[in-house]
Amino acid sequence: MYKLKILLFSLILVYSISAQASRDTTKIFEYGEEYFPFNETKELIFESNVGETQKIVEVIDSLYKVTNISDKFVYTQTFLKKDDGVYLIKTEQDISTFLYSTEVVVTYSKPVLQFPHPLKIGDTWEWTGYQVKNGDTTSISISGQAVSEDSVNLPAGKFNTLHIKLFFDEVDGEKTSLDQWLAPNLGAVKTKVIIDGTGIIQFAMSLLGYDEIDSELKEVIYRE
Repeated sequence: MYKLKILLFSLILVYSISAQASRDTTKIFEYGEEYFPFNETKELIFESNVGETQKIVEVIDSLYKVTNISDKFVYTQTFLKKDDGVYLIKTEQDISTFLYSTEVVVTYSKPVLQFPHPLKIGDTWEWTGYQVKNGDTTSISISGQAVSEDSVNLPAGKFNTLHIKLFFDEVDGEKTSLDQWLAPNLGAVKTKVIIDGTGIIQFAMSLLGYDEIDSELKEVIYRE
């Protein structure tokens, strides 16, 4: 009888440990603000199909200005941080080549939710409002999704990332898809942008090869 009690106790103990382990492995991971950081001390260098790109961050009052610079374009986004996520409030784009030059400034009717947090795989979010692009006002809808957790091999090394996808649908016909692979404390280490539209700016960008941009992190430079 004593041996039977010992056996029953052992079986219960093993079952409890197994059940706890099962609960731990099925726990849903949440991705926080560390996947969309703003760090002034890090300069990121990217390889892309439009040349090498430098990414820097400036903090101005309570806003975060992220600028991507190459010898052909300067692309700047201004963000606002809130408790529930990161919001885009302004976009500036300056393209300059020997064939074509243009500047585009876009503001929004309200802050655009770019990265809500915490995020879980499969989460989606949406935003609808108006944008003012070089003085012209049009409606725009933006949707996002946390797609998957991916391990990516890049020139700068191997990173475990959160893959998110954003889709911008403008009433004037321009559609843009943005895939980003976000690494903790670095942000986007890999990006794919596809622009589809019929406007003059989109046509010129297509001629220059800017309608599809792929970039991968090459180097991290620590600034003082």
